[in-house]
Amino acid sequence: MTLFMRHYIIRTLAMVIACCGLLVSCKKDAQNVFNMFDVTLDLHGEKTNAAKEFNQVNPNDELVIDFTIKSPNKDMYMVCIWRAGQGTPGIRIPINDADKRRSYSDAITIKADQGVGTTTYRVWALDKDGVYLGDGEKQIVLEIKSDFKYVTNRNVYFPDTATKKMASFFSLSKGAAYNYGDATAISADIDFGIYRKPVYNPTTGAFTGWMNGLYTPATTPNPFTPYDISSWTKRGTLFSAATTSGTATFNGFKSGVALETEAKKKTINLTHISTGYGAGSLFYFKTPEGKYGALLINATTSNFNDEAYVNFSYKVVL
Repeated sequence: MTLFMRHYIIRTLAMVIACCGLLVSCKKDAQNVFNMFDVTLDLHGEKTNAAKEFNQVNPNDELVIDFTIKSPNKDMYMVCIWRAGQGTPGIRIPINDADKRRSYSDAITIKADQGVGTTTYRVWALDKDGVYLGDGEKQIVLEIKSDFKYVTNRNVYFPDTATKKMASFFSLSKGAAYNYGDATAISADIDFGIYRKPVYNPTTGAFTGWMNGLYTPATTPNPFTPYDISSWTKRGTLFSAATTSGTATFNGFKSGVALETEAKKKTINLTHISTGYGAGSLFYFKTPEGKYGALLINATTSNFNDEAYVNFSYKVVL
């Protein structure tokens, strides 16, 4: 081994040993962000509807956050209860009693009214300058159970009179469309059918478009006579008149409670919609079982075979 190589190896080993020494001698002077707060939060479970860290609830159920929050080293001047999605805490509780600034207890009622899905709450403390002191590394999760069925993007086709193959009838309970033959076999489950008729200019006689219709098998007389439904079991689903620009309203229904409340404000007594509808039209309906729902027309269009259809979504209370 040459003298140069011997010196190179010695220098390299010296550098490695020095680096190891530095790593061993280093210590953490700063607190870790995950353990720098010493606030603790206890959730008490004695009450019947006391909130735990995980809660499965029905829409509009009420829970009580029965808690004690403690800060052993710094005085607390305010307790905040924050719900996920809020910019700032919706509940702020000042601690005016100096004897409670190291340990504060309270019981706050919350309501599961944010719609189906998961909602998270946190309880934290602030010091006299409004500085965050901690939340005990706990969160309160509400899993709000669905109380309605949401069926999206279903297609039902305008009927053909020759082959009768188009799926022009629909069952809300099954979430499926059926042609005339298949619908006849399960007529007790069919809630509605659709049709359309041409519209002509009364002066020139020129074709100006189509008028879309919707009817239940209970409609008298049958508005689409090429399909004989006289022998069917007549399911008595009822509809409201169509409202326009209903997309925002439909999307706003986050629970069955909200949907049913709004539907009950409407007049739902029609078996036949003959005045037309299009994208954005919203119908409220009531099934023979007394279940309320809303049906939104997403589009009226045609496929590459020039088969015209309606695309819609609906929500029905369970």
